[in-house]
Amino acid sequence: MSLKILVTGGAGYVGAALVEQLGKLPSVAEIKVYDNLFLPTRDFFFNTFLNKEKVKFVEGDILDTRKLSQLVKSADVIIHLASVHSAGHDNATLHLLEQVNHWGTAELGYAAEGSGVKKILFLSTTEVYGRGETLKTEKSETNPASPFAQKKLRGEAHLLRLANDFTINVFRVGTVVGHSHVKSDKGVANAFFYDALIKKKVTIHGDGKQFRPFVSLRFLVSSLVKSVENEVSSGIYNLSQSNLQILDLLEEVKNVLPETEFIFTNHHLHLPSLLVSSDFSDLFPTQKMDMAHEYGEYLKQAKI
Repeated sequence: MSLKILVTGGAGYVGAALVEQLGKLPSVAEIKVYDNLFLPTRDFFFNTFLNKEKVKFVEGDILDTRKLSQLVKSADVIIHLASVHSAGHDNATLHLLEQVNHWGTAELGYAAEGSGVKKILFLSTTEVYGRGETLKTEKSETNPASPFAQKKLRGEAHLLRLANDFTINVFRVGTVVGHSHVKSDKGVANAFFYDALIKKKVTIHGDGKQFRPFVSLRFLVSSLVKSVENEVSSGIYNLSQSNLQILDLLEEVKNVLPETEFIFTNHHLHLPSLLVSSDFSDLFPTQKMDMAHEYGEYLKQAKI
């Protein structure tokens, strides 16, 4: 088996770690990374662990249907990571979320129809469940509260309609934390660490008692690699290792960077939680999130 893989958004935080691992697989012959380099970092190109013989970079936008269609035609497996991550509500941000996260995913689906693609893996978000104190599984109703989550959910629908034509694996992913060659301060866990490292202080909105689902970058990548190498039935899969309180994160930050100052704003405010589990833990077996290990790996890489 000599797989040709297309990774959209592959030069980013998750993509860099994923492409590195895909390049180690004997079953993978070629990896095309399609990315518009929207992020200011170019760290992807300086990762000495990439298999340069297998990895080919193509600069382009997910909305460039002509270029996208050409790349899709030569792929056996597509891993769709291209996405805009923003909590903004201004008109420009809302337009970008709609275009990229919704219609960009739709265009990928249209391009894949009749192309010979065997499998599409799509990175969605647990945010599609909204908030609540009850544990959410793949069977739970969706109630996205943010424009980001709303557009991701619409993107899911565009791909899942193709599940009779080829395999569609939708991964609803918790907040990702862990070291990558492409750094990211997105997500509360990564943001806290970088604020503590660089600013020596972390600001917390509310009382910090709300729960959020977290997943390590290592577990996320290993799950995607498993889905590339094996037949995983079409459907939706939650990827979350631990539901942690924000206060738990502060303890872990304090353990690795004890000089950090913590500043609470609106500390009497309790924010709603999101707790996520999976009905498919036998397929993607998880271990409890080891946040100390993840922060420790970050600290090893820090130059200050």
